[in-house]
Amino acid sequence: MRELREIVVLASGSGSNLQALIDAIERGEIKNARIKAVISDRPNAYALERARKHGIPTIVIEPSKYGSREEYDRALMEAIGDVDLVLLLGFMRILGKEFVERYRGKCMNLHPALLPSFPGLAAPKKALRHGVKVSGATIHFVYEEVDQGPIIWQEPVRVEEDDTPATLHERIKKKEHEMLVKVVNMFFEGRLKIEKGDGRDVVRILPRDPVIMEGAPVAEEIKRKVAEEAEKFFKEHGIRPRLAAVLVGMDPASDTYVRIKARACQEAGMECFSVRVPESASEKEVLELIKRFNDDPSVHGIMVELPLPQHIDRMRVLSAIDPSKDVDGLNPLNLGNICYRTSGLYSCTAKAIVKLLDYYEIPLEGQHAVIVNDSVLIGRPLAVLLLNRRATVTICHDKTKNIEDRTREADILITAVGKRDEFLVRKDMVKDGVVVVDAGITVVEKEYEIEGVPRRIKTYLGDVDFEKVKEKARAITPVPGGVGPVTVACMLENLLIAAKTNVSRA
Repeated sequence: MRELREIVVLASGSGSNLQALIDAIERGEIKNARIKAVISDRPNAYALERARKHGIPTIVIEPSKYGSREEYDRALMEAIGDVDLVLLLGFMRILGKEFVERYRGKCMNLHPALLPSFPGLAAPKKALRHGVKVSGATIHFVYEEVDQGPIIWQEPVRVEEDDTPATLHERIKKKEHEMLVKVVNMFFEGRLKIEKGDGRDVVRILPRDPVIMEGAPVAEEIKRKVAEEAEKFFKEHGIRPRLAAVLVGMDPASDTYVRIKARACQEAGMECFSVRVPESASEKEVLELIKRFNDDPSVHGIMVELPLPQHIDRMRVLSAIDPSKDVDGLNPLNLGNICYRTSGLYSCTAKAIVKLLDYYEIPLEGQHAVIVNDSVLIGRPLAVLLLNRRATVTICHDKTKNIEDRTREADILITAVGKRDEFLVRKDMVKDGVVVVDAGITVVEKEYEIEGVPRRIKTYLGDVDFEKVKEKARAITPVPGGVGPVTVACMLENLLIAAKTNVSRA
């Protein structure tokens, strides 16, 4: 992880924007950053008290103690030192040429106004007095004087008929808080480029390269930890965690999945065996097989490959698995336990998605997560896991009206439909800066001629138009290679948890 970037804040007033900055850093919305110090020209500025509550060093540099602006600026520069970013958040002093030149290109000022009209902290009151219809906020680099410099970002705020200075000020503050986080992130991402314009400098915002959230490194980290713990478990108990996989019928995809899981078990120092029953087997036969494994102390984990034939009740089968051996986390008891955070045997795909987001440092608290899937395999357990992490969750399904309106609201969009011919997430269905997790799989067969011989090649596609959507996303998973490998790793983790639970009960 890169070293922390340091920010110094200059503030003279209440520090509302300072608090927004502190909150964004603590929530992980601004990564790898810390506030080095908060400096004020007023000893009674409430911004200083906000900083102290969070353990941030504070410095008071009063202008009255210095004979000139130049001396005052030098005192500021000595206190600030070499930092990555200087933010003026309601700072009342006009800064001189020496200060501006030293921090040119890394000193910003946030104004409650659409410059150049009505600058300063009293902008809302001035705007109302002059009968303007639109106010707003501006953040810009500091040149020559505090209120001048190339504009980075502006947000308008419409003046309502019943507005008072206080109500307008509150709405502008909300915009300022959003802008501040957005612009600081763009600055640290190297996306703010100052260029020569027509007689003045202008800021060009460069597009962001999205983070491609590959599943392989996440899966490898989980499997490494599981392998270490499995070896320790073996040394303590002389037992290898053992998984029983039940297959009903001759579904080729199920065969493939079981082989992948068996190989993963072997690599992690655990065991896996499979038992196949014909598609014609009765529900009673399948339930008897599960009971046999439930009663067998040498079997620590059980999974039943889905889908099952239509004549077998999936709910009865999943409910029959001993909850302590349910490595897929689909027994109703384990699904319910997620609400109380009392079980580690969570749905593998839902668990994998959360682990993937954590690995790539995507904050969950306070974020709006939209899930396009309402199944008990993914959507429902995932919704609870995200709620447990204080996200706001919306679930969409095939009866959701105007689904694109919901997906555009998402800070984090998770989709697992798997019917690409019926449902596709397009570029116009997401907002800028969205995080996209694609857990949908559609198998498409195409015919190619290789050396004169026709061949049918399988291609795996997700629910998302990857190439187009990634132009707007700040992070996105590929298909294949995203959620899938992590899901298998989470199954191994569940098997280890199940083995520890069952051995401790023996």
